Amino acid sequence: PLHLGIDAKHARGVQSEDPFLYLARERLVPVPLDQLIRNLEPPQCDIRVVKIFLHISKAEQRRRFEVRIHEPRKQWKFDPEDLLKRAKWSAYQRAYGDMLGRCNSAHAPWYVVPADHKWLRDLAVAQIMLRTLKSLSLRLPPPKFDPRRIRVR
Repeated sequence: PLHLGIDAKHARGVQSEDPFLYLARERLVPVPLDQLIRNLEPPQCDIRVVKIFLHISKAEQRRRFEVRIHEPRKQWKFDPEDLLKRAKWSAYQRAYGDMLGRCNSAHAPWYVVPADHKWLRDLAVAQIMLRTLKSLSLRLPPPKFDPRRIRVR
């Protein structure tokens, strides 16, 4: 998932770049999953929540791990713990499926974006964000002065 800002109050206990990864581990969740995510989705305020799930295939994950292991310039990205998590691929997929199904809403839908090809991922995310921004009908605020009365000398 791509998250663009989660405040500390709602992200408590989440210490990963992916706030939902910990939910798949042993299927132990401190609060109900749908409650956790809905706390991030205030429907009655001026905040637009955009939830994007960047999905890569197991084959692509393997390819990326192999590159990270063998390419010195990418080794910093690899953590051997990732292989233990990969062994639980099916459990993660079930947990993500639960999350996507239970936490989808009209005011904050999930967008599942195929991420095996970065150019396609980036295009899809850009289109989602552009469509979302256009739907906000944003306008510049009016000036705090009368521009007709100002002269630069």
